[in-house]
Amino acid sequence: MRDRDVVDNLLKAGSNPDKPHVIDFTFCGGADGLKRAATQLAKRGYTATGKIDFASGSFTAAKRLPLELEAIHEESLANQELAATFGIEFDGWGAMVVE
Repeated sequence: MRDRDVVDNLLKAGSNPDKPHVIDFTFCGGADGLKRAATQLAKRGYTATGKIDFASGSFTAAKRLPLELEAIHEESLANQELAATFGIEFDGWGAMVVE
């Protein structure tokens, strides 16, 4: 499971699981689908990261979450479903080490 690998790697790198982490979730696809997904993500508490340019074919949105496998996995599954709904791809997630 990719989610478990990323969480494990963050912990091995010294991330503090008791502190919230800003998790970046990336989506790829057509501009229309990315725009519609971004609107739904904002309703779920996500914020855009960096300059928004849907025409580039990718979009990254961030959400503050605990570094807990179950919470992150639930978001990953929800994002996979969201991407499928709008004809785009959920490319995965990443986070910085939080000490």
